[in-house]
Amino acid sequence: MSVNKKLIRNTVIAAVALCALAAGYWFAVKWQPSGGNDAADAETFPLMSVKTEDAAKIEFKNENGAFSLVRTGEGDNAKWSIPEREGVEFSQSMIESTVSAICSLNADKEIADSTENSAEYGFSSPKAEVSVTTKDGTEKTLVLGDKMVVDTSYYIMEKGGGKIYAVSEYNADALLKQPNDFREKTLATIDAQSLKRFAISRGGQKVVEIVNSDGADDKSSTTMSSLRMTYPYSESVNTEKFSKITEVFTSVSVTDFVSDNPADAEKYGINSGVKVEIEDGTAAHTLTFGGADENGNVYTMYNDKGFIFTTSPKMLDAVSGVKPFDLMERFAHIYNIDNVESITVKANGKTHTLSMSRSGSGDDVKTTYKMDGKDSEENAFKGMYQAIIGLTVTDEVSGAESGEKFCEITFKMTDGKSNAAVYYTHDERNLRVTRPDGKSFLILKKYVSGMLETLEKFAENPKQRPADV
Repeated sequence: MSVNKKLIRNTVIAAVALCALAAGYWFAVKWQPSGGNDAADAETFPLMSVKTEDAAKIEFKNENGAFSLVRTGEGDNAKWSIPEREGVEFSQSMIESTVSAICSLNADKEIADSTENSAEYGFSSPKAEVSVTTKDGTEKTLVLGDKMVVDTSYYIMEKGGGKIYAVSEYNADALLKQPNDFREKTLATIDAQSLKRFAISRGGQKVVEIVNSDGADDKSSTTMSSLRMTYPYSESVNTEKFSKITEVFTSVSVTDFVSDNPADAEKYGINSGVKVEIEDGTAAHTLTFGGADENGNVYTMYNDKGFIFTTSPKMLDAVSGVKPFDLMERFAHIYNIDNVESITVKANGKTHTLSMSRSGSGDDVKTTYKMDGKDSEENAFKGMYQAIIGLTVTDEVSGAESGEKFCEITFKMTDGKSNAAVYYTHDERNLRVTRPDGKSFLILKKYVSGMLETLEKFAENPKQRPADV
């Protein structure tokens, strides 16, 4: 390529690039109101210069309504309130942060040196007006106009002032506040690790109650878990299933504040909804749920706060369909061997008794194991014991007992009490077991029949653990 051709090519490229830049500049200027001051881009322009401690009142008018922040007291006793929302709890730190932002508000650049054409910038229908009144009665008002087309800034001016400026979206946010923006949205944190009580009610009726029995003398449980269901069953809790619920209840957070009138609870379905009561190591928490809004968030009340808010549906979802049976360990009868004196099994016209006699105290306790009065070896005995207490139920069942009696298992406790579980034929596959607490469950017949066969083998040789136990 010749030098002349190369020169011509480079000249053409440069001309095209220049045209593109010119077009971009024209677009930027054309599509925002005139009067820009590029020379001031690197500067900041104070819009409000008030010491926060000198501010006495800040009045807001914006698309969220009108309200005011009023300061009372001095020094450490100073406090901000919102008279229009008397009785509502607001965060002082949140208010103070906004007050500080407004009292030291700066613009990023000068747009126009006159307000003559202010309507072009949206000031005829402003997004917000915020007035700051100081202790000496001095008042200054800022007016927020439209958002700029080419970036996220807003037009802003001082009411009665002579210039129009641009203020960042971040700084403009302080002028667009509403009262609820000054309320804490995290109402509580809950420590599931120190759980003492967890209860669910629906429509005013208790569904389930679980307590931490840690340190209590529980004569029935043989599990390592200290969690125990006290309603509607007296039963050990399946910790894996229960933890899937409690892990959702780590904090109480507000999505939106709805109403500060407790009388509106009925309107939002709260009085007839689901209630969850939680007591951890430091506090008691009560959550009452109602219906859902158009976004699926759930109307909720917390403790005695008296206001209604929405929260994520995850907590209600975790408990709405829960049945007590889903959370309990599904043993037909499980007792700590240390609290059992004997077990009597009646089935097929026969009676077998496993018994333990203890002597000594403390670490020197000696236990003698017998099967139908014959000496038994400890490991063999405990294997049979596990076979009996390891029977698991499959479902709940209600109504009066029916069917032929299949077997009966009675645990005589060391405190003299007796706990009997009676098994009845339910259908071809299932038995019905009724426990001492009057509750009934279904259990597969083959499980019970297998245990009885194992018991017969053990009765023949109580010093040898049956192979299938």
